[in-house]
Parts: sequence; structure tokens; C-alpha cells
Amino acid sequence: MLLFPAVVLALAGILGVFQLGLTQLQLSREAFSQARSLSIGGELVNRSDILFTVSHRERLVCVSATKNLVFKLEAEACLFKHGL
Repeated sequence: MLLFPAVVLALAGILGVFQLGLTQLQLSREAFSQARSLSIGGELVNRSDILFTVSHRERLVCVSATKNLVFKLEAEACLFKHGL
């Protein structure tokens, strides 16, 4: 009798962790996309659910993407500036 609720809870936990992993991959992709756009002279495109922070380190353009869910997820991408 107690086996079925335990299986359901375990499955829900596994799927929740899988969803967090997909969200982290999305943040990484968005950070890279924004860094690429800025490195070739484009502009930062804001999204309502993700906070982007731009920093410059010598010849690098770095973009940090942050998303607040139950806890804070963050990903950063850095690329070299093109041109002068």
C-alpha cells in the first residue's frame, strides 16, 4: 500500500530535477546568445523572466543570466570582442 505513493513521489522528484537541468541549459544558451550578440556590436535583448548582467574583462564581453525560481539559477558566458 505504501509502495505506490513512494513511487509517485520518487518519480515527481526525478522529473523536478530534470526540469531544473533543462532550465539551466536554457540559461546557458541565453547567456551565450546575448554574449555573442554583444561581442559583434549588437544590443542586449531583455526578457521578462531572465535578468542579464553585462561585464567587460579586458577584451572579453561577459553576460550573466539569472533566473529566480525556488532558488537562484545562474549561467555566465564570455566571448572576445570582434573588431576594435
